[in-house]
Amino acid sequence: MSQDWPARVRRLEEEVAGLRRAMRARGLIEQAKGMLAERLGCDPEAAFQVLSAQSQHTNTPLTSVAADIVGVAPPAEPVYTAEPGHAGPEPVRLTDPMNAPQLRAVVEPGEWHGSLPRHQARGLRLTMAALDAAGNLDELVHALALTDLHEEKDTAAAIFVVEVDGGLRLLAAVGWPPQIVSAWRRVPPSINSTVGSAVRMGRPVVTDGAPPDDYVWIGPGTARMVFPLATDGRVVGALMFAWPDGRKLGELTRHCLSLAAVEAGRAASRLWPAFTADSAGSSIDLGWVRSILDGITGDAHLLLPLRDAQGRVADFVVEAASRSAAEGDPGMLGRRLLDSAPQLAVDGIFDAYVEVLANGVIWEGVHGGIKRRAIPVGGAVLASWEPADPDGADRLTRLEAMGGFGWAEWDLDGGETTWSVGMSRIFGRVNKAPVAFDALIKLVEESHTARMEAFQAELLAGRDSVVELRLTPACSSRWVRLFCEAPKSSGHSKLVQMLAQDVSERYAREERLRSVQSQAAAGRLRLASEQELTVRLAQTLYPRPRVEAGGPRARVLGQHWHPSSGPLLRADFCEAVQLPGGRIVAVIGDVFSTGTLAAATAVRLIRPVIALARAELSLKRILDVMNAELRQDRDPSLASLLVTVLEPSTGDFAWASAGHLPPILLRENTSRQLSGAAGPLLGLTETGYVQKRVRLQPGDTVVCYTDGLVDQAAEHPLAQLQEELSQTHREGGVEALLSAELPRPNVEACLLVAEFRG
Repeated sequence: MSQDWPARVRRLEEEVAGLRRAMRARGLIEQAKGMLAERLGCDPEAAFQVLSAQSQHTNTPLTSVAADIVGVAPPAEPVYTAEPGHAGPEPVRLTDPMNAPQLRAVVEPGEWHGSLPRHQARGLRLTMAALDAAGNLDELVHALALTDLHEEKDTAAAIFVVEVDGGLRLLAAVGWPPQIVSAWRRVPPSINSTVGSAVRMGRPVVTDGAPPDDYVWIGPGTARMVFPLATDGRVVGALMFAWPDGRKLGELTRHCLSLAAVEAGRAASRLWPAFTADSAGSSIDLGWVRSILDGITGDAHLLLPLRDAQGRVADFVVEAASRSAAEGDPGMLGRRLLDSAPQLAVDGIFDAYVEVLANGVIWEGVHGGIKRRAIPVGGAVLASWEPADPDGADRLTRLEAMGGFGWAEWDLDGGETTWSVGMSRIFGRVNKAPVAFDALIKLVEESHTARMEAFQAELLAGRDSVVELRLTPACSSRWVRLFCEAPKSSGHSKLVQMLAQDVSERYAREERLRSVQSQAAAGRLRLASEQELTVRLAQTLYPRPRVEAGGPRARVLGQHWHPSSGPLLRADFCEAVQLPGGRIVAVIGDVFSTGTLAAATAVRLIRPVIALARAELSLKRILDVMNAELRQDRDPSLASLLVTVLEPSTGDFAWASAGHLPPILLRENTSRQLSGAAGPLLGLTETGYVQKRVRLQPGDTVVCYTDGLVDQAAEHPLAQLQEELSQTHREGGVEALLSAELPRPNVEACLLVAEFRG
């Protein structure tokens, strides 16, 4: 009982699928073994060893090797259409359900001549094996859609049967979404579709999906190739290939699909449904019955029997319907009765219809509040139905249930009490005796008894009254609203009439609304508190919006923009310090969180990096240490960090990056990104970092930045930023860079500029 049944079902389904694949290939492999044994003069086991060795040597599936050895046998003789421009055979229905049809696919001679290429020949052989192993039409269309016989991908396949009225019924499909299968389970004869056109003309229909077209596209895609299926010169069905988008089908593809259709028709002969609508069994012309149904106002339909291979009635087809019935179910015509109303088989109504047809009797019965009647009419059944309660009692009960209403009446003088079904349901007294008027107070929650007393006092004083109160837990603690008119005198009786409504859902909604409002108020308080904390954190972390370090030969300037309102602190940061030896250490970074967590992470990064630089650690080693520090946490914070060192005496500029955007070097009238030192974000992995170095020339400037300066909406954001920085620097120098406007309003960002004057 503790087994994981869904997992077991999936495992069994996979095993069955594997067995089916094995069965498809078994016949092909056995045939290849026999041919090899005959050619080599050995036993079948030795032939199989040769077959396996060839598969391993060429790294080719065993089934493909077997297909190559067997080759492509001539397909079943195709049925070709008439010359172009001539109509093909008229569509007909099977009239002899006792005999299974011998189906042939109707194809057109193509312009492809000669043998098939090896890949297509192998695919056709494998397709034939899969078709032979198909146990039903669903497996047959799967074999057609999943084969690699042709080069077209995303192939969908479907097979249809022609019904009694010329409509089409979808028997099986693969590559169709479930909602599409449901919508096109039956195609009425009035719809102009590619399948209907192929059936009417008796020849294949090929479309590439390009306009113009006047078809209603049933199923997926607009690129189609449809083959009629015929028996004894009569079209009884169709096979359709479809693709999701328009495409031109080459001569080789058409030829391969035609061969596959021929083999599918042969294989479908043993799987074809062995019953159809027995319109030939009608002993009279049913046209007058259809005319009568068009003129009546009640609900009725004419049913034609569907018989199986033994001649038994397996179902009925709705041949005609009255106007009222057709409006109630527009898709009824042409459908099977048990498809639209499967409950009729459970209620015994379907068996009654079969008896009416077999014995010629008239049947009447009442089921589920519906009165039904069926009579035999010339080999068909005329069935009608109407509500069994003309006075509308059942209808009133349904209305009470839908609206949560109930009614009651008390004769205060005679002592008689009458409750509706809805009243008993509201007060939790289903299958119990109704309660007297003065005993209603016992069903009310104790805290609301005063309300009930005032309500009853108003009524007895001769005034209309309304009250809302809560019932006891025995009545499911429902909230009810009671409407009562002043008692009326009727002869010697004094009647009180009450209407009750279950308003529990309204009170539940109001309670949920109050809860949501309370949560919203608490959220506003938290937001205001966080915004205040954000301001204080910004003042603590960034007492100076401007950073400056260095001397006359080299200097590093920084600028931090922090929005005065809007999002919480994101902790973009930058800092620059000149060490005692003259070197200028600068750091810029961005924490991947907001608020207090981001601030705490920034504090853990800024000062320790400067301290490690003072200790003469390499930039690579500094990032390794900071990464290890963050990864000690159970849920490490993530941050990008760029550390740089500028040597004023030589112009040497070194940098190392932990997931940060690359620096940009501005030299004379050119600009380029400094790459090669990129590493993962801090806190992400244990991977090490690298350090790079470049010798700056007098007048060179290196710009470091956070993503707040990048216009994310641009087509090439970094390239656009690089061009803007280069132009700004040419026009106004370093100071112009630090006063540049952000590309997005109300965004936090940092900019760090290293200038080497020489």
